[in-house]
Amino acid sequence: MKTSSNIVVSNNNMFFFGPVGVSIGSSHNITMDGNIVAHIQKRTTVEAGDMFQDKEGGFLTCTYFSATEVCSGITVSNNIVAGAHWTGFTAYAHECGSYTSNTFKGNVAHSINGSSGGTGAIIVPDRSSSTQMTGCFEASYFSAYKCS
Repeated sequence: MKTSSNIVVSNNNMFFFGPVGVSIGSSHNITMDGNIVAHIQKRTTVEAGDMFQDKEGGFLTCTYFSATEVCSGITVSNNIVAGAHWTGFTAYAHECGSYTSNTFKGNVAHSINGSSGGTGAIIVPDRSSSTQMTGCFEASYFSAYKCS
């Protein structure tokens, strides 16, 4: 979903995509709730060796298309990513200590693997928050297991 608004995607099974299961970019008011993203395939058509790092993962939230893209009102909750490369989730953080306003919660990543390792989640600061860009940011209510 790129440059999209006012979308709800809930209770779906997304299987056998690659190299990314779900990507949200430069979008507003997107809700992803209760979905399963599984068996995300590594791209096999690129032969650039060490000169190229492919972006791979289950849910890439506002991190795939550009390092400067800005999203707002993105909620990623109660989703499962199983069997992906590089990362299960990338997501915006929430303000430190603000556990009721976070928009990334209740998610689970498992069986995340790749040649450079596998990470359950990569949490980045919300670029629209001056507090997060200069100080503290965090994520909570997340689980990961069987990640290399």
